[in-house]
Amino acid sequence: MKTIKLVITAILITTIFSGCTFISNTFNFKSKTETFVNAILEKKYDKCISLIAFPANAHPNEDTLKAQFANLNNMLISHFGNKLNYTFISSQKTITSDNSGSTPEGQTLAFVQIDNSNYVGEVKLMFDDKTLKITSFYIMDVYEQMGTMLYYWLFGILVLGVLAFNIYMIVQLKRSKAPKKWIGYLLIILLNVPTLSYFPISGFHFNLLSFQFLLGVSFLSAGYINSYLAFGFPLGGLIVLYKLKTTRYEDEFEDQTMLSETPEGAGDDIDNI
Repeated sequence: MKTIKLVITAILITTIFSGCTFISNTFNFKSKTETFVNAILEKKYDKCISLIAFPANAHPNEDTLKAQFANLNNMLISHFGNKLNYTFISSQKTITSDNSGSTPEGQTLAFVQIDNSNYVGEVKLMFDDKTLKITSFYIMDVYEQMGTMLYYWLFGILVLGVLAFNIYMIVQLKRSKAPKKWIGYLLIILLNVPTLSYFPISGFHFNLLSFQFLLGVSFLSAGYINSYLAFGFPLGGLIVLYKLKTTRYEDEFEDQTMLSETPEGAGDDIDNI
């Protein structure tokens, strides 16, 4: 039994430290990407080469690499100009059963948004976990005109309103004397349908049969391209509200108490009248 506890403790400690290292590295991916792309834009190709991690036995041809960097330079400048903004989107490690789609061991895949305040794109990079050098770099096939974020933030007020309403209903249900409260909690948390969502890049979307779990809202903040806000119509919360407003649980409780306290034989007296 002690051995099992020690093994579980060791696994937990290893997992925690691995998670901390992953998070720490994540904060460096944006700055590394910014340094690398800016070096391409400034035609500092030797600096680009110094930021790349090559296999141990590889002997890359620097002239070939510089020619590839020159092509990237032309592509970036023609689409975005030479002054870019950078927004970290996400990083991930993927493990599959057949290893065909797995992230290479000791590496992390990262996505970073680039934009010039008018047009937006995305780059995908693979980083070595130990050296934080780049092992691969791709410019994604994404090139979209940026619009205003005003509607996104205004829509966020509605999302917060739905979240606040569902939390309020949970508090009201907890304070009530309603029986089987767990049913009401499930309704509030799970029954949020249909769904209205907003994507900065494509606008509003309505899904009639799409449920929003976890208090009726969902969101993702991952740059202009991938961000979204969504809320489900709080149908479960409204049902609970209706039941609390139209049912007098206290009176029912008092009636039950009075019936249980009726003296023995009282019914016989009434029958004899």
